[in-house]
Amino acid sequence: MATNGTYYSNSTGLNLTSGGSVRLNIATGGGITFNGDYTFPTSDGGAKEVLMTDGVGNVDFNTIPNASLDNSGISVTSGVGIDASATVDLGGNLSITIDLSELTTTTTAGDADFFTVVNAANNQFKIASGNINISTFNNDAGYITSASNTNIYNTNGSLAANRIITQGGNNLDIRETSATASNLNIYSASNTTINTPRVRIEGDGSYNTVLELKIDTKSVSLVEGYNQGGALVFSVDGSGNLTANSKSFLIPHPSKDGFNLRHGSLEGPEHGVYVRGKVDGTNTIELPEYWLDLVDEDTITVQLTPIGSHQNLYVKDVLNNTIVIGNSNILSAKIKCFYLVQAERKDIDKMLVEYPQGDSSL
Repeated sequence: MATNGTYYSNSTGLNLTSGGSVRLNIATGGGITFNGDYTFPTSDGGAKEVLMTDGVGNVDFNTIPNASLDNSGISVTSGVGIDASATVDLGGNLSITIDLSELTTTTTAGDADFFTVVNAANNQFKIASGNINISTFNNDAGYITSASNTNIYNTNGSLAANRIITQGGNNLDIRETSATASNLNIYSASNTTINTPRVRIEGDGSYNTVLELKIDTKSVSLVEGYNQGGALVFSVDGSGNLTANSKSFLIPHPSKDGFNLRHGSLEGPEHGVYVRGKVDGTNTIELPEYWLDLVDEDTITVQLTPIGSHQNLYVKDVLNNTIVIGNSNILSAKIKCFYLVQAERKDIDKMLVEYPQGDSSL
C-alpha cells in the first residue's frame, strides 16, 4: 500500500491514502468509509431523516431528537384570559386554560356584540346577542316563552293565546315600592279612568259581570273592609250576609248644591218586604201577582191610614192576593185611605237574630 496516493485492491476496493493511513475507502460492495471509522449507508433513508453518527463510528439515516437541538424549548407567557406560563420542549404538550373571569367587567349592554358558541359538531362560531333565541336556554325557572310555537305576546303587547298562572302554593303579590302611587287597571278596550283608585276593573257590553267573587264555604268572607286603625267596618260572607256597624248611604242633595243626604236602611229582625199605596172608592187592596209565592201568609200585616173624614177601617179578610177592608162608621161606609202591607219572605230561611260571634254554621 502506497504511503500517499490512490490504489485499488480486489479485496478492499479503491483507497485514498495519506501519511500511510486510508483516508477514503470505496469498497467493492459500494460502501464508503472515511478515516477507517465512518462508514456511510449504501441505501437512502426515510423522509425527513438525516445522516447521523452515533459517536462510535457508525453513520446512519435517522431523525434528530428535539432534546438534541440547541434552543429545544419554547417559552409561553400567559395573557388576559389565558392561564399558561411554562417552557415546553419541542414535541411536548402544552396545557392552556381559558379564564374568562380575568376579562374586564362591563355593565353596558352595547359592549356585548357577540357571544362565542360551539355546536354539537364542535364547530366554533361567534353570534350576535340579538340572534340568540330565548328557547336556546334551559328554562329551569319555568318562564313561559311559547306555546304551540306561538309567542306569549303579539307585537302590540296583547296575549297571543290563553294563559294560566299556576301558583303552586306561592303568593302572587303586586306591590308598589315607589313614593308615587300607581294603579292596577283591568279594562276592556280603552282606559277611561274616572278617578285614581288603587285597583280598577272596567267592563263593557261584552261582559255580563264586571267582578265575580266565589267561595266554597259560606262562613268565609267574600269581601272585607277595614278603617285606618285596622278595625273591620264591613264584610259579606258566603251566604250574602252583610256585617257592618251601620248601613247608611249617601245621595246627592236634591236642592242644596255641594251637599249630600245621608240615609240609613230600616232594620228589623226579619227578611221583611212591603207594598204600600192608596185606596179610594173601593174596599180591596190588590197585591202583586208574585206576593204569595214570595211571602209567608201567616206574617202579613196591614196598616190603614184614613184620608179626610173619620173612618173605622179594618181588615175583613186576606184572599189570595187580595186584601178586603171595611169601614164600620155608621154615618158613611166610604173608604179612602193609605195602606202599608208588610210580610216576611219565605223563599229563604228565617233569620237567626241572636247568635255567638264567629259561629261558622250561620
